[in-house]
Amino acid sequence: MPSYLAPGVYVEEVSYSAPTIEGVGTTTTAFAGPTLTGPVAGMPFGGLPASGSALATSPAGGIPQLLTSFGDFQNVYGGYANLSLTVSSQNTNPASMVDVNYMAMAVQAFFTNGGAELYVSRVFANKAGGGGGGTIDPGIALSGTSTTTNVVVGGRFPGAFLNNQVVSVALVASRLLNFNNLANLPSGSLLGEPGTGDAAPTLYANGAGSAFMSNAHTPVALTAANFPSKLYLLTVQVTAPGANGQQMVYPALGLDPNHPSYIGNTLGINPPRPIDQLQNQIWFEIGSTLNTAEALFAALFPTWIDPSTTPAAWTAANTYTSGQVIMDSLGNIQVVTTPGESGLTTAPVWNRNTGQTTTDNAVTWTNEGPWHPIALFTLGTGQNGATAGNDGAEPMQANYTTPLQYLQALEDIAIVATPGSSIYTDSTDIMIGALIPHVEAQRAYRVAILEAGPNLLDSDYENVRAQIDSSYAALYVPWVWTPNPLAVAGTSSPAQILVPPSGFMAGIYGRSDTDNSVAKAPANEVVLGAVDFERHINFAEQTVLNPMGINCLRFFPDRGYRVWGARTVSSDTSLMYINVRRYLIYLEHSIDNGTQWAVFENNGPELWARVADTIDSFLNNEFASGNLLGTSAADAYFVRCDRTTMTQNDLDNGRMICLIGVALLKPAEFVIFRIGQMTANAPS
Repeated sequence: MPSYLAPGVYVEEVSYSAPTIEGVGTTTTAFAGPTLTGPVAGMPFGGLPASGSALATSPAGGIPQLLTSFGDFQNVYGGYANLSLTVSSQNTNPASMVDVNYMAMAVQAFFTNGGAELYVSRVFANKAGGGGGGTIDPGIALSGTSTTTNVVVGGRFPGAFLNNQVVSVALVASRLLNFNNLANLPSGSLLGEPGTGDAAPTLYANGAGSAFMSNAHTPVALTAANFPSKLYLLTVQVTAPGANGQQMVYPALGLDPNHPSYIGNTLGINPPRPIDQLQNQIWFEIGSTLNTAEALFAALFPTWIDPSTTPAAWTAANTYTSGQVIMDSLGNIQVVTTPGESGLTTAPVWNRNTGQTTTDNAVTWTNEGPWHPIALFTLGTGQNGATAGNDGAEPMQANYTTPLQYLQALEDIAIVATPGSSIYTDSTDIMIGALIPHVEAQRAYRVAILEAGPNLLDSDYENVRAQIDSSYAALYVPWVWTPNPLAVAGTSSPAQILVPPSGFMAGIYGRSDTDNSVAKAPANEVVLGAVDFERHINFAEQTVLNPMGINCLRFFPDRGYRVWGARTVSSDTSLMYINVRRYLIYLEHSIDNGTQWAVFENNGPELWARVADTIDSFLNNEFASGNLLGTSAADAYFVRCDRTTMTQNDLDNGRMICLIGVALLKPAEFVIFRIGQMTANAPS
């Protein structure tokens, strides 16, 4: 209580209304499954082992990401391209079907059908390592074998999509005109004065922010008096493949660890910016001896020609001097290395006419002057230590368990699916042992969308259903034909592709909730993006499947492709409809969130009345919105919180018990019109 000690007027704010309950969201969805690239639940920094060595065992780490468009998915997890899984010999499906990127197709179907917010948790099944002894293959592409004296580029995440991709590091030399230009340069800057011909350049670095010192045996400070006639600010620009198939460009990177955009940080194992941790597909492992700008420069660019040099025209009769820059009529450029060398006796480093490059001391040259060297790193060739990345093995139940666990802490998730898991050998165990236990966990407040495999008959659907009994899940059949985003005219690529229904249904759940409410069954809705169903289930077949809780997608002439079922896979008839289960979850979760203020309040009549008023107000709003059955609020619900709901033992043990009853709306699954003959009355 406040203290009233001095005479005066005291104005205090009090609340006479009960706290309000806000309804929780019901459309946020989560998918778990294999993707081309992206963070992996169970690996640190999204995919790299903790030691930074791509050959080490990968411990725990990784976070699912929230997406609001298919473009978001592409930027982090890649596009539609097929996977290259090591398929189990027990899988009877064709490998071409198993390797389809079902996650990408499901994400596209989700957003097409009205989904708005989606979490993705990547599943990756490591293959056995080549070293034996229980080692695993992390599946990460590398450009070579790391040593203390070299630079290796590797994939940040497991995946085969980086194999044979090239990462370029281009030297960018910006001319500095006078000593005053140095005043605004950041710490870790590197300056270069080109040598004559192929002579080594003189480099100047300012380290942590001191004066620029040369790299001579006896360092010399750079001053206005000894400012070179040609001095360049040296940075690098990295071009690397992005997850979305586009080239990512990282300009103005420094070579010194003190530089604010040091290449070893921005494109290192653990970039400082979260967006880079997600979208950077490559990382640089820089040898421990290359810890200065000068050392890293020499490792990347063994040769640096004065950018202002005009190459001499080549003729077979000419004799060139050592260090001379020459170019033939096709634009082939190189530095003469042998005094008296006549003509071009080594391979050109760049061919302007063909656009092809060859390496000369690991350095190539850009196609336009001034001449800037480029260091190239080819990943995953499988040769000379360039380990190839891979998409892993066919996932099993254990591979889904961890990615689903990472979704548990995300309380806004209301719908969970594992698109494409029904194509795998372990599909039943994934569904029964991982997905359904995940949604049935205490305080999970979510439902699962299940799928049966492709090429199944009604009896096969019945066998799948017979193994499940849960009011927190709904099963949908059959698979859906949709346009193939990888189809190319004039090739053998099919114009349509067969995909599971879970992605479509997750989007339809969201659309139905938005257009109506979670209290309405997500059925009799159009399946957008469907060009056909794998098989056309007819009325007679559905009379067998529907009572078992198998929801059918059906085609109706003049009405298109529609969802024609709304049941759970539960033997409990009071929870046989998915909208009933989802609406109960909505009420439970909303009341849970909206009554947290009551914890540790004095457990007496004042608290009971406030809790009852809070819940009554919330349910009255639901009744007014048409989500409860009854002609009056008293018919639709009741709330009781008093001594009739609690014993003295409950009070002594700190329990406050409130009883709530709601009359839920069930879908009109069977619309029956009874028509009979009648005799017309004779006119009077």
